[in-house]
Formats: sequence, C-alpha cells, structure tokens
Amino acid sequence: MTSKEAKLLRKLKEKLTYVNIESSDIQTQQDMVFALSKDFISDDTIPDKKFYCLCSLQETEDDRRNALIYQPTYIACAIMMNVICQYPELFENETIKTTLYGGLNGCIQSKVLACGCEKIKDFLETMDIFAQGHAMEFICHYPDFCPAFHDAFLQAVQYLRNYIGKDNIMNPSAHTSYTEEGRQIFSRLFPLASDEALLFVYGSLMKGQAAHQLMENCTYRGRYFLPDYALYDLGSYPGIQYKMGEAVVGEVYVIKKKLFERLDDYESEGSLYERKLLTVRSDKEKIQANVYVYLRDLSLAMMQRNMWGTQDETPVWYACYGSNLSEERFRCYMEGKSYRKNKKSNNKGGFRDQTEWQQTALITQTGELYFGNKSKTWYRKGVAFFDPSAEGKTYMKLYRIKWSQLIDLQIREGSSPQWYGRIVCLGIKDGYPVYTLTSEEHRPVNLPSKSYLTLIAKELKKQFALSDKEMISYIFDLIVRSKPDTEQQGDCT
Repeated sequence: MTSKEAKLLRKLKEKLTYVNIESSDIQTQQDMVFALSKDFISDDTIPDKKFYCLCSLQETEDDRRNALIYQPTYIACAIMMNVICQYPELFENETIKTTLYGGLNGCIQSKVLACGCEKIKDFLETMDIFAQGHAMEFICHYPDFCPAFHDAFLQAVQYLRNYIGKDNIMNPSAHTSYTEEGRQIFSRLFPLASDEALLFVYGSLMKGQAAHQLMENCTYRGRYFLPDYALYDLGSYPGIQYKMGEAVVGEVYVIKKKLFERLDDYESEGSLYERKLLTVRSDKEKIQANVYVYLRDLSLAMMQRNMWGTQDETPVWYACYGSNLSEERFRCYMEGKSYRKNKKSNNKGGFRDQTEWQQTALITQTGELYFGNKSKTWYRKGVAFFDPSAEGKTYMKLYRIKWSQLIDLQIREGSSPQWYGRIVCLGIKDGYPVYTLTSEEHRPVNLPSKSYLTLIAKELKKQFALSDKEMISYIFDLIVRSKPDTEQQGDCT
C-alpha cells in the first residue's frame, strides 16, 4: 500500500471513530453520509453491488483488493449504518438507502465474512468494523433490508460465537490465540441484557491484581480510559477523583447486576467509594459504565499517571510529534548516540532496555502543537510541545515500546516540569494505552531552528502523505502560534 493509499484509509477509519465516539449534530453526520454515498462506485460485471474504492476497481490486483476495495467498503457501510441507527430519519433518503444496499451487497463479495480460520485476522478485523458500525442493531431495526448481507452477517456472528466457545481462534504464525480479541468484539456486537451492566475497574479488580477473582465469571470487554479523572496511589490499592486534563486507564467488564451487592461491599460503597455512572472510552467506542470513585481527601496522596500495576515490561504506545517523528532520531535516544542532524552528543547514555519497538502507527490527535523554550540540543531555539487542552489537530507517530523505555526517554528529553515532565494519556489503541510527553504548563513560545523545522516537515510529508497545501498550512499555523511576544524563554536543556 502506498503512503497516499494508507492516508486515505486512515482518514476513513478516523471518520468511523468520529461517528462512534464524538458527539455531533445531525447535519454534520448527514453531510458525512452524503459525501460517502457519492464516492461509491459500481461495476457492470457485478450487478447490485457498490464499492468504496481507494483505487481503480478494475485494475487492482487480487492481493491488494482487501486493503484497497473491500475494507474501505466495510468501513464506509459501517459509518452509514452507525449514523442511521443514531438518526433513523436519514434512512428515508433514497440516495442513502440505494447506496447502502449496494455497499452491503459489495461487502459479501470478498467472502471474508465466511472465510473462517483461513484468514482469521481479516475476519476479526471485519467483524470489529461492523461492531463499531452497530451492524447488529441495524439489521434488527431493518431485518428485510439487503437479505444477502443479513444472512451472511448472522452466519459470521454464529461462527465467531462457536469458535470463542471452543477457544479455537488461533494465530498460526505466532502460535497464539485470537480468542480474547474475538470475545471483546463479540461483546460489542450485542446490546446489554436487562440483567447486565458495564463496570470500569482500574485497581485491585483488574487482571493480575489481588481481587480479580471477583470478576472471574464476567465478560472482559477490553481496555478503556476515563478522561478528566486522576489515579492516586493509596498503598495496596488506588483511588480516583475528578481532575481536568488527566485520565485513568482501566478495564471494562460486562457483569450481572446482582454482582453489585458483593462489589459495593468490597469497595465500601457509600463510605470509602461512591459508585457512579461515567463515560469511558476506547479507540472503538464511548460507553457509560459504573465506576467506583474515592470519597475521601486525596491531597496528600501521590498522583500516578500510568496504569495501576504497570511494570517495566508493560507495553505502551509512545506518541511523538517533534523530532522523534524520525525513527533515526528516536533510535539515537534509545542507543545513546549523537544525532547527525544537530551533531549533539547524548551524555545520558542509551535506554536500559534497547529492544526495538514492536510496531508503529500514525494518528491525528486533538490538541495544539507549538514551539517553545530554548533548547541547547537545537541551537538555543524552540522545540515542540503539545497542549492537549487547546483546540486544533496534531499529527503524531506512535511507537509501541515498553514502559521503562518511555521513562528512559523522558529522562533524556528532560523530565522537569518546564520540559517533558508531564506524561499525558491520550487514549487507547489496539488495547494499549497511548502516552505522550509534554510540559506541565504552557511554555514561552520560541521559533525553532531551520534544521529542526525541516526535519519535522520532511517526516510529516513522507509519513502522513500530506499534500503541499496541507503541509504549508500546518507548518504556517505552527510558526504563527510560536512567534514570541516576550524575550523570556525557558531554560536550556
């Protein structure tokens, strides 16, 4: 897949995340659905089927069709089903209805819903997309719409149920089981039963913790985060309280409501903790879950910005937005080497664990990037900082590394509050928490050196496949907001 094709697919996935998680009015959703409808295409050789293609339908090789034709079609149809479930009046529009009918017929063209264990990774990814699209809710509301998709999807759901029950969803290349992932997807396909509830846990009830046996008969839904709450270390257990700008990472379970009696007793509900219904998020959905919030004073407790029970080996995503967009630059930090672009030596040595990152990814994050302070590493000019509370968007690259490596990076970047002493949880991706590093407070702005700005621009253009117009706009906005209006800048590091 080319970088341009990857960019188009990433933007389409971001739209699915948007309709599933962000709040917006019906007009915004309707405009999105109409725009998608215009981009579906037909093939005269395949009647009654439409596809949302990232390239030519006729000229795409068979081994590229899933990524460039079928998967985009699944995502576009999932977006349309999701929006229709939120706003049923949109289904009265003939253009939307006709396009979705053809698109759902196109979804079964690849046979991925029936492929089973031959391509289990593609199958699970497709079911995950339809879970985000509320496909089960849609076909329950409109059971007679597109019978071919209706039947194929229900058969796929049954297949998923059977293999979860047999604990038989295997990844043959890694000799590991996909069963846990399958269970999480399955739990999101269906609405809760009348005797069920969702519970967000963040301490001793989590996997591997002291009281996890209380959750042994519950369904694990996945890892989520609770925004605008902070986690405090109380010794053998944590407590959480409201704090704007922070986030708590935990796990969500589907439980039987009758379990609340035992849980309330365990948590001393009413005296030590209060059970509240709060909004938690993952990279797949935003849901209401029951959460136990600490009632007593936490002013003397230490706030903890990582997930409870985090060990040095715990995998996390590190989200970067400055010079570490360059893998060469990030590797210099890891190995303790000087970087050729600024010829500055690293006098703090390499990471304790220099294991290569497991994976990389690209995201567009809400928040504002700006340049500030005076960096000795970059000729006493400004370097990048991230303000998560500001409006705007920031292009970020993710590295999946270990927690100890993130801490070692923070030390080398500068762990004081004026530099990169704040660890910010941005959310969850693929079950792992996403963290970035920035300052505790907004720093005095300062324009960067030419070499620093050129490095960032080059990496953004190459990795995010930005057009010249997009690149110029992004960099221009950065420069405008980073022009100093005072001579006071941060200390050098």
